[in-house]
Amino acid sequence: MELNNRKVRYGNVRVFSSASPEGPSALNEILARNRAKVLLDYMRSHVEWSGVEFEMTPVELDWSLFKQLVNSSDLPEKKQVLEILEKEPESDRKRLLKSLKGGRV
Repeated sequence: MELNNRKVRYGNVRVFSSASPEGPSALNEILARNRAKVLLDYMRSHVEWSGVEFEMTPVELDWSLFKQLVNSSDLPEKKQVLEILEKEPESDRKRLLKSLKGGRV
């Protein structure tokens, strides 16, 4: 069955977006916001959303997703990266990850 043939009612839609952790924080925030805007513009142009409220929630760093991606990778430094993600406070993670193996990870 196609989605267009189904009747679905939405109250609101929240779009979370993020950017890669290696970039500067200010740039990541701009990228995350722009990604959310592009997705919302696309959704609005392809589906009728009468009465639906949209909310963009840019997330500078999605540590949970990053951890999942590293965990499923074959990155040689996987153990060290996961250790940083699991044991270090968020405020230190980015700096520690950038310095790992002289910044070559």
